[in-house]
This record gives sequence, structure tokens and C-alpha cells, in this order.
Amino acid sequence: SPEDLRLLMFDPAGVELKIYNLSPHMLAPVETDPRKTSAFLEWLVGEMERRFEVFKKERVRNIEKFNEKIAAQSAAQSTAETPIAKLPYIVCVINELADSMCIAGEEAELHLAILAQLSYAAGIHLIVATRHPDPKILTDFIKNDFPTRVAFKVSSQVDSVMILGREGAERLPSCGDMLFMDSESSEPIRAQSAHIGDSETQAAVAALKANGTPEYCKELLSFVKAKSNK
Repeated sequence: SPEDLRLLMFDPAGVELKIYNLSPHMLAPVETDPRKTSAFLEWLVGEMERRFEVFKKERVRNIEKFNEKIAAQSAAQSTAETPIAKLPYIVCVINELADSMCIAGEEAELHLAILAQLSYAAGIHLIVATRHPDPKILTDFIKNDFPTRVAFKVSSQVDSVMILGREGAERLPSCGDMLFMDSESSEPIRAQSAHIGDSETQAAVAALKANGTPEYCKELLSFVKAKSNK
């Protein structure tokens, strides 16, 4: 439910992810303007830091322990008391990093690196995709903090090395064949990605809509608007 998970999505093309605007899990409408990416990421950094302050006050290490403590406190409280709300996980999806990096540049890169380094404990996670595995896009600053990587078929060995740190993805067939690596993998794992069609996406969103209507985060939208007007 939206109490457990919230989503933040960026889709410069404006066609892939907009259907998720109907989901009550969205923190904001799918953003299609890459000029605003940096402001959204800056807000996420601030939310991460706010959560760490809450954890410090409650003397817990991470979101899992915090939510366990809040659940225990809520069970012990009487109905007359106002329960402390648990924190939802946040997943940020950037559909085409190249568009954001070309415009936001170093500022977006810095926010991404900070989030990739620290946000896991705060329950904030990143899924970042690009069709252009270029050194100007996948900088060392970013790559060093994204240990989990997926490469589909690429056009050259150089692109494979850029994504995975080794060759191989250039020899993949198409149709969803991929190589997967994480921090525990010494070698890439060959896998097959499922293709999710339009009807399946619509069915998924319809299931999500059963949780209610979207309630966007006013604080986030106000923050981005203020940054965009500067």
C-alpha cells in the first residue's frame, strides 16, 4: 500500500511511465522535464537526512528497525493516543539518465552519488536507466556507488565495459537477454528479462488503484516549484 511504498518517476520521453500517475503510490506526477530532475533529487537528499535525524532521535539504525519500533509502540498505545506513522520506502526511477545529466550535470550527479552512498538505510532506493552508456553520463562518481547493474545488448565492447566493467553484453542476442551483476557477483549472471506489455501494465496499475486515489506530496511539489522559479 502507499503506507509501505511511494514512487518517484522521471520519464523525459513522456510516454513510458505516465500511466503510473493514476497510482496512489506516486509522490508526484511523473516528471517529464529533465531540468527539474536535480530539484527532485535534492528533495530526496533532504528527506534522507530528515529520516536519519528521526532514526537518531528514536535510537534505531535504519528504516526497518524504525518501523518495527513504531509498530510495537502503536500496539501498546490506547486508541485515544495519536500513533506515530511509520515511514514508507521510496523508489526513485529515472528512465533516461542521459537527458537529465546533459541538462542538470554536476548538480544531479552529486545528488545521485549522495543517495547511492547513503540512502539505503533510510529506505530510499534508485533505479536508473540509460540508452547511452557514455563516460559523460555514467561517470566514475556515479558508477562507484551503483554496485547492482544490468546490461542488455549493447553495440560495442566499450559499452559493455562501461556498464559492467567487462565485455560480454555486446554478444547478447536481443529480446530481453541480459547480464546481471551485484556486489556479491564475481562474474555476470546471464538472465532473461520478461517483456511487460501494455495490457499487463494497465492491469498492474488497476490493481494499485485499489489502494485509493493519488495524494501527491505537497512539500515535494512546493520545493521543486520554488527551485524551478529561481
